[in-house]
Amino acid sequence: MSPSYDPTESPVPAEALCDFCAATEPIVLFPQKHGFTMLMPDGTRHRFEDPWTACATCAPLVENRQLHLLLDRAMKKHPAYWDANRQQRRFIRATLKKMYQAMYDSIVGRPEPLPAPPPRPFHELPPKESPQPSADD
Repeated sequence: MSPSYDPTESPVPAEALCDFCAATEPIVLFPQKHGFTMLMPDGTRHRFEDPWTACATCAPLVENRQLHLLLDRAMKKHPAYWDANRQQRRFIRATLKKMYQAMYDSIVGRPEPLPAPPPRPFHELPPKESPQPSADD
């Protein structure tokens, strides 16, 4: 997240992800009235100031403040979840919970819909698969 948010600019880059589960198509933006700083597990401080993006599944969980359901979803999508032992999973969950609680305190107003992502250029579309000839042909 960058240190300054300008609402007149495009709020989210085209390749944006949901800030909770990393889904590839966020649909809403949760603006913040003020950012917050969090002490990370490695001892560094991280400043969160930009709006939070959410996908169609996470957005209602954020809006309805269903923290534990949001944590369950985020944990299952976390890249370290499947390799972590029980103690590590508890630590990751506790860190995310602390961050999400601070995020809830900083959100102002209702979520804002994001513009639809631009269509992909033709040359970036995956190739169509042609039917394979059978051995009987």
